[in-house]
Amino acid sequence: MVPLAAAAAAVIGANVGTTSTAAIAVVGATPNAKRVAAAHVLFNMLTCMVAFVILPLLLRGVAFATDISGLEHRPAVTLALFHTTFNIFGVLLMWPLTPRLVHMLERRFRSIEEDMSRPQYLDKNVLATPTLALDAVALELARIGGIARNMGKAVLSAEQAVGVQLVKDKQAVAGLVAAVGQFSVAMQRGNLPAEFDQSLPDALRVARYYTAVAELADDTAQVQRTAGYLADEALNSEMVYFRSDAVKLLDVAEPARDDYDVAAIERILAALEDSYHSLKAHLLRAGAAGRIGGEQIVQQLEIYSRLRRMLQQAVKGANYLHGLLQLAAKYRRMQQEDVRANT
Repeated sequence: MVPLAAAAAAVIGANVGTTSTAAIAVVGATPNAKRVAAAHVLFNMLTCMVAFVILPLLLRGVAFATDISGLEHRPAVTLALFHTTFNIFGVLLMWPLTPRLVHMLERRFRSIEEDMSRPQYLDKNVLATPTLALDAVALELARIGGIARNMGKAVLSAEQAVGVQLVKDKQAVAGLVAAVGQFSVAMQRGNLPAEFDQSLPDALRVARYYTAVAELADDTAQVQRTAGYLADEALNSEMVYFRSDAVKLLDVAEPARDDYDVAAIERILAALEDSYHSLKAHLLRAGAAGRIGGEQIVQQLEIYSRLRRMLQQAVKGANYLHGLLQLAAKYRRMQQEDVRANT
């Protein structure tokens, strides 16, 4: 039994030793890799600690299993059986702790993208108070709108590729929109005031518009990666002006601004519509004159058609969200006045 005990201790020690390798290997790695390594370390350390405490029981169990299975009491066979028993014991030990372990690791190791995808304002604790819940939805939608507009400005400011950040931002928007949808469903289950009947459909409209902005920005970036440079300087200059004006529109289409003006934004959008049709006509004339190739015409028409729709969706989302923010602010003020009146 003594040699077996020593060998068993060596097995346990070897498992402890693998934790240092796992810890070193993930220095500077992704959050997922760090979670896996941390789970490996915790699994081995906890299993080894408990195994050392109950080592005599484990050894008796191995001896009993060897007898009933008819295996020979050879060191190699017994050691292999102990190693198998040790791993099974570790799984059984950690199984009940897995949900808490996963939750802890997901909170401990997070990437910037994962933090961006995590709602900042949606809290189930405010669902009991409709005014606070509506305020939370409006603020989260404003955050989504900020991400979507930044995606649009990144595409407008880069004739060619803008990197993988767009894909991450698009995923963040999708995750936040899903969270807003779930929160809105939870709000509907409560006793909402009649004046809130239109607010939740409007919130879902805003989410849909900003989702479209994010998708169109990413789609446009993919087309721009393959689009070549145009030899027509007049067209290039017109495109630069269009993009510059479009960025300015996205800058002012910030619904949380105190000076947000729906009519002024609609006028800027209308001017950009005219610029788009003028640019489209010039592209077609340049193609007919042979100054640019047919494939380039198709690519540029596709790019600017998507940019045009992206701007339309951004303005629609901003206008609806502006109304939601105003409604939320109105009821927040009313609630504050009620609190002051009752104190």
